[in-house]
This record gives sequence, structure tokens and C-alpha cells, in this order.
Amino acid sequence: MRTVPDHITMSSFAVCTVATLLASNAAVAATNYEISANVTPSITYSDNICLSNDNEKDGWFASLTPSAAISGKSRKSRFSVRGSINLNTLTNSLLNSKGCIGNFDDRNRYNPEFFGNFNTVLVSNLLDVSARARVGQNEVSTRFRGGDDEFDRTGTGNTFYRYSVTPRVRYRLNSSYSTTASYTFDEVLNDNRFLTDSRRHAVVGTLNYTKPSNWTRSARVRSSRLEYDENFNGVQRRDSEFTSLRFNLGYRFSNKLSVNGSIGHEWNNFQTLIPRDEDGNAWQATVLWTPSPRTTVSVGQGDRFFGRTPRINISHQHKRSHFTARYARELRFRRDITTEDLEGFPLDIENISNPALYTETPIIEERLSAGWAWKGRASTLALTGNYSEQTRTEDGEEAIFRDVRVTFIPQWSGTYNFSGSLGWRDDEPRGRLFDLNTPIIGDASSQAWTMTLTTSRTLSSRLNVALTYVFTDRTGNTTLADYQENRITASFGIRF
Repeated sequence: MRTVPDHITMSSFAVCTVATLLASNAAVAATNYEISANVTPSITYSDNICLSNDNEKDGWFASLTPSAAISGKSRKSRFSVRGSINLNTLTNSLLNSKGCIGNFDDRNRYNPEFFGNFNTVLVSNLLDVSARARVGQNEVSTRFRGGDDEFDRTGTGNTFYRYSVTPRVRYRLNSSYSTTASYTFDEVLNDNRFLTDSRRHAVVGTLNYTKPSNWTRSARVRSSRLEYDENFNGVQRRDSEFTSLRFNLGYRFSNKLSVNGSIGHEWNNFQTLIPRDEDGNAWQATVLWTPSPRTTVSVGQGDRFFGRTPRINISHQHKRSHFTARYARELRFRRDITTEDLEGFPLDIENISNPALYTETPIIEERLSAGWAWKGRASTLALTGNYSEQTRTEDGEEAIFRDVRVTFIPQWSGTYNFSGSLGWRDDEPRGRLFDLNTPIIGDASSQAWTMTLTTSRTLSSRLNVALTYVFTDRTGNTTLADYQENRITASFGIRF
């Protein structure tokens, strides 16, 4: 089992302590709040505990997963905290005894999950503070098997600790204009030595025209700096700096139709091996159409130093169904892609993966994500899909990531429940832009099918039992990429 670096131990302890103090203080002042706690002991059998095609050994291990959640609000504050941790008996010695192969020095045996949000108004109409924290798991690289395994049996997974704090000042200058200024400190810590910790400092200032009118006018300036620690081979990366100034103008034709746009300039500085423009003019134009209270369509086009920036957002809510689709081409960082939630999808489905290229420089990402769900009287059906085409600005390396998942949840009775899902994932790393026919590390493409079936029985208002079957079939073109696994887990849930 890996040894967690001291800076992560202290920082994660600090994050949890601050979050707990904020939540407890808010809970005391809250007019209403909710608390829940659960613990789930389980036992798991795997017919391929090593995730190997050549060394298929079976094995048993036990797990204990405590979880808790608390939320509340008062006149000036609002908070929400939930978290869990998986404790299991799947030790490195057990994997070694089975002849398993992996990067066990970086293996994370315990998998924590944490989400926290906090907002409070310190001075009415002047100063407020918001804080966010998240702890979870992601992959070091999609080129290696097992990075998405919840038990990290190959040591290619990573636990990240991310938190941000934003103080914000709002001030009305006169009857026509108001201004807002904010500063955000955002840090991501990783416990896998092949990923680098990073910190972002961002300052934003806006000037808004506030008189009631069909016209909206504003000016916005933003400056950010993303800092990285030394990576695993001791190379210090150059900070990425982005500064932009934009003037925004919009017009509302009716309650159903409005347009807005922006024009400005940006000054950037980041590490790259390819000669390219880093500065330049920027513009964006968007049409927002709301034909009914249940339907919203937003279509936009723009241009930045790296090219066109189209954007489409569609949301439609029917009596029993919900459809959401998003498309955008934008500049992002790996730290943001792999540690954020894709919120707003039907039924709060959190199974759309967020893989990314292995880099600390900006990524030009073209992403299409869509989700549809139908909730009937006796069953629920959901379909989600994701397509992400990414290019590293550092050297032009490219990759395409795809995944699709269908989930079916019939309503049998008040005592018995069943759910099933089938997912497909395809990761296709490509060569660098200047030599697409030459792979970086061989052909590292891989595909995986995952089927999950769960049946559960409610014993009482506080007790339930569940049986889950998971089948995984992964194929790829790199060494040790192929494997199949059948896994069965019996669990007993206790709610306090």
C-alpha cells in the first residue's frame, strides 16, 4: 500500500477540519438541517482478482463502507457535506500471494469520497464567501489497465483532494452601475507520485449596468495563474497564465428569445513546444431560446487564439422524461477535466467518465455529452453518452474518449428492488500532431464492456440486503491490457 505524502495528509486533514468546522458552525445557526448516516459491510468474490489475462486467480475480500451526510441553511448561510470511505481487506500481500502484477507502491487501498459546499454572507449586500471541496478517485492514465477499478488493484488509480475558497465583494456604485470583485484559491493534491499537485489563483472583476432594460451591458476582466509542483522526474513546469478583458452586450426580444455577445482581448503564457499564437482577440455570440418552461436551447459561436469555440446546450423536460445535451470546444486543463462532476444530467447519473490526456499544459477539448431518462410508473430507463476529442497544446498529442451507458430500474414492489446497467468505453490515444502515424507508446487503444446487476431487499426502514454482480471485459493493444472478471458482492446496509 502506498505511503501518502505528508503534504497530502496535512492538507486533507486541514480540508476536512475546515469543512467540519464550517458545517458545524452553520448547523448551529441553521434554521433547519438534515443529518443521515449509514454503514455497509460487504463481502466480495472475484474470479480474476489480479485483472489479468494470463494469471486468473480467484479470491475473497471484505469491505466496510461508512458514509454520512449533513446539510442545512439559515438566513445568511447554506452548506451541504457528504462523504464515505471504503475500508477493505484487499492488501498488497494478498495480491502478491496471488502473483498479481502492478504498481503496488502507488496503490490506494482505501477510497474516500467527499463533497462539500458552503456559502455565507458576511456583510449584507457587500461581502460573501463560498467554499467547495471534493475528494475522489481518477485514473493516472488511460493507457494502463485498472485505473478505473474501484479497488485500485493495479496501482494505476489516484485519489485527489480538491478544494477552493472564494471571497466576493459586491458594491453598487450608483443607480445605474454595480461592480463585483472576487479572488479564488483552488488547489488539487494527488497521492499518486506520477501526478503533480497544482494551485490556481484567479481574480475576476466585473462592471454591470443594472437599470431595468431589455439591454444588458457589462465589462469583465479575469486573470489567473496555474502553478505546478515538480513532477516525478524533477522537472519544474512553467506556470500557465491567462488574462482577458471582455465587453458584453445582450438584448432580450421577449421572454422566449434573447441574444448576447462579447468581444475583447486575451494575453496568455503557457508551456508549448509547437509555435502558436497564445494571445489575440476573442469574441462570442449566443442565442438563447426558451419556447416553453420545460425547454431551453442555447446556441453559440466564437473565436479564440486556438480557433473556433462553438457551444450548444439543450434541455427538455417532459412529463415523464428528461433530455440534456451539451456540445462545446474550449480550452481546459487535465486537473479540471478529471476532478469535476458533469452535473445536470437526468436522475443525477454520475457515470459519465472524465478521462483526459496525461499533461499539465492546456488541452483543447471538443466534447459532446448527452443524457436521456424516462421515468414511468413501474420502471426507469436512462441512457447517457460522452464523446471527448482532446489535443495537448504542448506537443499536439491527440486522443478520443467515448463511453455509453444504459441503465434500467424496474419497480417490482416496496420490498424488492432491481437495477441493471450496461456500459461501453473506448479510449483511443493517437500520435502527436506533427506525426499522427507514429504512436507515442505503441497502439494504446482499449475498449471495455461492463455489465452490472443488483437486486436488493428491504428488511425494515433501517436495514436492507443487496447482491451485486459485475462483469467486465476489457481488450487492448498494450501488454497486460486484456482481462475478464466476474465479481459478486453481498452487502448489508444499516441506516442510523
